[in-house]
This record gives sequence, structure tokens and C-alpha cells, in this order.
Amino acid sequence: MTIDTNAATGGDSLIPEGAIVALKLALRPGFGTQIHDATPSKSGPAVYADYEGTTIAPAEYKGRKFWQRCGLIDKEGKTLAQGGNFYVQKGAYELRKMVESAKSIAHDDMSSAAVEARKIKLNDLHGAVILVTVKHETDNRGVDRQVIDGILTPSDYPEYVDARKRFGLADGDSLNDIA
Repeated sequence: MTIDTNAATGGDSLIPEGAIVALKLALRPGFGTQIHDATPSKSGPAVYADYEGTTIAPAEYKGRKFWQRCGLIDKEGKTLAQGGNFYVQKGAYELRKMVESAKSIAHDDMSSAAVEARKIKLNDLHGAVILVTVKHETDNRGVDRQVIDGILTPSDYPEYVDARKRFGLADGDSLNDIA
């Protein structure tokens, strides 16, 4: 069979910087022993949660991929509760923002329901939908790529609310209802 590639246009342009997209998360299990489903570092005791996000909205960017690693244990073996380093503190904060985005929890909501909703197992976010902003960066080979700039929560008003409306959600609808 002959394949005519004359009309191919690449189709791999980056999502514009500042764009807000909805990502469906998939936990990429790493078979960690300290934390179930976490990925151990190849170079030491550090452990991280490895998530892949697939763009589901807006439609013109559907299927584009993002990756996010959230530190859980630092290279000295310390967790957040044990005073882990910046890597662990940043990782825990990113996980919190993912939970707040997926479950529509305002960052300053300290109600008992919100506090309990923020307690998760890593695979609780598998299949969850979050809203993120996009930025561009250049990797060490000089290739431009799109990365997550920020994770939006209801505290990011009006961007979070506007994006929900743009993606066809009414008040009370879950981000998982995005078609």
C-alpha cells in the first residue's frame, strides 16, 4: 500500500502559552515499596508520583500529553511530615492543587469535608480531570515543549469558573463531565 504524505502538515504545534486546558490524569505506577504506586528514583531513595495528563478540552488540543512528577520522598529519605526538602514540599503542594482542581475545593476552604477530601491515595487521582494553564520551555536539546504552568482551582477566580463554562459545565457539574 502506498501512503501519500504530501498533505501532511505536522500537526504538532504547541498549545499556546497561557491557554487553559482540561487534562485527564493517569497515574503511571512505579511499584514503590514505601508508598504504593509511587515511582522510586533510579539514583537514590527519592520517590515521586508520576502522572500523565491527556488533554480532553478544548477540542482542538484533544489528545495532547503533559507529564507531572510530584516528589514524595527526598534523596535523604524524608517525607513531607519529616521535613522533606523543596522537592517534597513542591510535590505535596502540586498534589494538593490537583485534588482541589478535580474536586472543586477552594484553597482556603478548611471545612472538615474539604480537609478530608484532600487526604488521598495516589491512585485516587487516576482518571480525575483537572484544569491547568500552559507554558513553553526549552529542553536541554533545544526543543520547545509545552508544560503545566499552573493548576487551577476554584480559588483562581474568574479563570477557573470561566474555563468550566467554556467547557460546557454548569454549577455543580464535575470536571469529569467534560465530554
